[in-house]
Amino acid sequence: MRYFGLFSFCVIQACTLLPTEPQRGTPPSITPPSPSTSISTQSIGFSKEVQPIFTSKCIQCHSGGGSGLPSSMELTEKSSFNAIVNAKSVQKPELTRVTPSNSANSLIYLKVSSDTPPVGSRMPLGGPALSEAEIATLKAWIDQGAQNN
Repeated sequence: MRYFGLFSFCVIQACTLLPTEPQRGTPPSITPPSPSTSISTQSIGFSKEVQPIFTSKCIQCHSGGGSGLPSSMELTEKSSFNAIVNAKSVQKPELTRVTPSNSANSLIYLKVSSDTPPVGSRMPLGGPALSEAEIATLKAWIDQGAQNN
């Protein structure tokens, strides 16, 4: 008898937790999922998001002052934008370092995102690869037009 009472109590409690039926003609309330903002839809700023990647991962070698690679491609704050956007590759002049709105044809993106870029080696050479987030930031910036913002 004691178990029957406990069972009845549990059934009654469970029934009070069940959702009620909506009234006819009234649609059930549905809460839409909150929109998630992906990196590709956020506006990527060169000075705030892209340059810090170059500063932390690239300027150890790409610091300027030399006539050949890597130093001839200066990725310091004062020079990086002009050194890469619409600039031809020294290694393969038919390639452009950054082609605005076209990461698939931008050598810098291909060199940081592929183990087998069209020329040379994956960058950073001898160091850890860029994180997925850093690569996504660079790609989004290029695909958004590679603005100097």
